[in-house]
Amino acid sequence: MIVDIYSEDKEIVAICSDYWALGDGGQFVATVAEITNKYGINSATLLKIVSNNSSAFSEDMACPVCGEMYQFKNRSDCNTFIPVPGWVCDTCVAELKEAQEQEFRDRLKSDYESCANKNIEITSLGFREIAYLLAVIRRSAAEDLSYILPHEENRTATLSPEFEFDIEILRKLYREGLIAISPLSDLDAFELNNEGGFTFYVTRVAWNFVMFEDAKSPRSIIEKIEALLASGDYRDDRHNEIVELAREISLLECLSYLEYVVAEHQLSFTAGEKTKIVLNQVLDNFSVAQAYNLIWRAAKDAAAFYMRSGANRKHAANTIVGNIQRQLDRAVANNWEVNPFRRNYDKPQSILSQVLFNTCLRTDDGGFSEPLWKLI
Repeated sequence: MIVDIYSEDKEIVAICSDYWALGDGGQFVATVAEITNKYGINSATLLKIVSNNSSAFSEDMACPVCGEMYQFKNRSDCNTFIPVPGWVCDTCVAELKEAQEQEFRDRLKSDYESCANKNIEITSLGFREIAYLLAVIRRSAAEDLSYILPHEENRTATLSPEFEFDIEILRKLYREGLIAISPLSDLDAFELNNEGGFTFYVTRVAWNFVMFEDAKSPRSIIEKIEALLASGDYRDDRHNEIVELAREISLLECLSYLEYVVAEHQLSFTAGEKTKIVLNQVLDNFSVAQAYNLIWRAAKDAAAFYMRSGANRKHAANTIVGNIQRQLDRAVANNWEVNPFRRNYDKPQSILSQVLFNTCLRTDDGGFSEPLWKLI
C-alpha cells in the first residue's frame, strides 16, 4: 500500500501515519480506539482528519487507461479488498461513457441529416399522414418549433383516444420518414446491442422536423398543412381517407369509453373483433355521444347482473356487447331517440380528433356530437 499525506502539521501527519500503518502480516498496527486515545480525539474526528489529509492506494490494482492506482476509501475497504482484473477508475469510466454518448449523438445527427430534406411535397402525402403530423406538432412541438418533445412529457393533452394508437401514430411517422429522432434525446431512451444497432422507446425520444420540398421550415409545414385542411377541394379529393380516419377515431372513442366504464364497475373485459363490429354498427346510426349512452347502460346492467347472479366478473362483462346489440336493434326498429351523453371529464377530445373534426371538417367536436353519416 502506498500512502500520501498532504499536510505539514506534524500531529496530523502522525495521526494519518498511525491510521494507515501496516505490520509485517498486512494487518493494521493500531486499532482506531488506540489511535483516538493516543491523540485525545473521537473516531469521527479521526476519520475526518484522515480523509482530508491523506490517501491510500493499492499497488496491486491500477487503471489500464490512465495508470491511476485504486484508492482505498477507508480501513474496511482495505481489509476486504480483492483486486479486480481490468478495473477502470471512475474518471476514465466517466470519460469513456461521455465519449460513447457523443459518438452515439453524432450518429443520430448523421442519421437525421441524411433524411432532413425530403424530395417530396406535403400535398402528395395521404390525409392520414398529414393529420398525424399536424396532431403531433400541435401536441408536442417546442415553443420555438426547434424540435418535438418526447411524447411522455405531455401528460395533459391526449394525442389520440387510445395510448396504443398514439404509439402507432409515432411509429408510422417515423417509418415514413416524416419525423426523425433528435440527437438531443435522452440517451436512457435507447438500448444499444452488441451488433452496433439500437432500439428505442418511441414515447421517450425527442423528434426533429423533416423539411419537405414545398415546406422548408417547421412554421411553413404547419401553414401548408392547415391551408390544405381548409381547402374544400382538398377535402373533396381526400373524402374517402377522411371518412376512414373519422370512423377509426370514433370507434377508438367508443372502445376507450367502454374500457373506462368497465373498469369503474371493476369488471374484467377485453374488447375483440365482435365488440368492434357491434360498435361500428352503432356508429352507422348514432353519434359517439349516443353510443356512450348505450355503453354506459350495458355496463351498468352487467354490474347489476354480477351482483345478483354470483357470476364471475369476466362472465358478467361478456354480457355487455350483447346488451349493446339489443339496445341498438330496438332503437333502430322503433325509431327511438337515444339521448346523447356529454364528454366524460376523464376522456377529453384528443388532438387528432381536433385536427380532423374541428380544423378539417369545421365542426365543434362534431365527431363526438354528430353521427358520421350527417357529418361527412
